[in-house]
Amino acid sequence: MRKLNLIIGILLFPILLFSQSGTTLDEYKYLTKGYAYQKNLGLDGGKSGYEVKSMFTASNGVQFNGLFTQNEGKVKGVLVIINQNSETSIYLGLPTNDASASIKNKAEEDAKQKLNLYAKEKYDKALLEFAMFQLSGERVAISSVRPDESFDNNNSYQTKEVEEYNTVVPLEIEKRETMTKGANEMSAANLKINNSVKSNHDFKERTLLKAPVVRGESPAKGTVVIKMCLDLEGNVKSAKFTQRGSTTFNAKLKAMAIKAAKDVKFSEGLDPDDCGLMTFIF
Repeated sequence: MRKLNLIIGILLFPILLFSQSGTTLDEYKYLTKGYAYQKNLGLDGGKSGYEVKSMFTASNGVQFNGLFTQNEGKVKGVLVIINQNSETSIYLGLPTNDASASIKNKAEEDAKQKLNLYAKEKYDKALLEFAMFQLSGERVAISSVRPDESFDNNNSYQTKEVEEYNTVVPLEIEKRETMTKGANEMSAANLKINNSVKSNHDFKERTLLKAPVVRGESPAKGTVVIKMCLDLEGNVKSAKFTQRGSTTFNAKLKAMAIKAAKDVKFSEGLDPDDCGLMTFIF
């Protein structure tokens, strides 16, 4: 939370060049309590001598509303609303750069008390989007930002100007591309047919029409026995791992065997609950 003051400085610098007085305690209390109190009473949330204007909406729905003086149009702080229009709405205040240290410290403490881990992550993500908007005038959406993450040379954040205020442009992050590539490679490996696995079954009155196809690879070795039951048409009704005859409890080998067993096909039979064993030797 100590980085909040730095974030506030980044956020509000472009709009506070002509500000001559910081957020007062009365203004801060209005941002964090008075506005919400009036809204809950069905009022417009206004404050005499001030105007609350919408400034920014983050891609996750977090609202940023500026508190401006009516006569001079000076910004006196920012009202942040998380989970707006819900029973769990959270109201936080961002004081201006030139606010007193006590007001800034109070903002930190309030954020600590009001935000759980999920809301904190949502808040941090929205703050970064708002910061980028203040600095560049461009609206972007940050796909995933953890509270301990920051912008660094390993991430490539791409921005694009948009015409409509409420439009956001998804960022393309190199990390995500790398993760996607890795996930695709893993999926391809899981789809690869494993021809090194031998199988047999003990169904005496049935003919195996569609042999099991084991997909995926694993360095583990062993025998996996699957107990399976067939319907009259020869389709597999159920397939479960059984310890009887098995020499391994490896989770991946069991999953590969069960999946292969479920896809086999036998000839028609007379018993609607014909059960037997299929053995896979990895």
